[in-house]
Amino acid sequence: MFAGMNRTAAVEFSFILAIPTMLAATGYDLLKSLPNIQNSEFNILIFGFVVSFIVALVVIKWFLGFVRKYSLTSFGWYRIALSILFLLLVK
Repeated sequence: MFAGMNRTAAVEFSFILAIPTMLAATGYDLLKSLPNIQNSEFNILIFGFVVSFIVALVVIKWFLGFVRKYSLTSFGWYRIALSILFLLLVK
């Protein structure tokens, strides 16, 4: 947003930046787990990938709509409150 982007463009850019990281982490985890996966479990694995992809698309579309209508301030406070709660539960 400091580069002159609007909120929607900034959110889209951050999602685009996350794609290589997610792909690398998923690929690494899959390669690491490959020897332990049975042939019969590949259908379940593929189903999980498909469902996760569809849910991610729906959530991204919803979040982009949210960002167009509202400020990110409420989202920021939500994340701060959630992180404080998480830290209290972990201790």
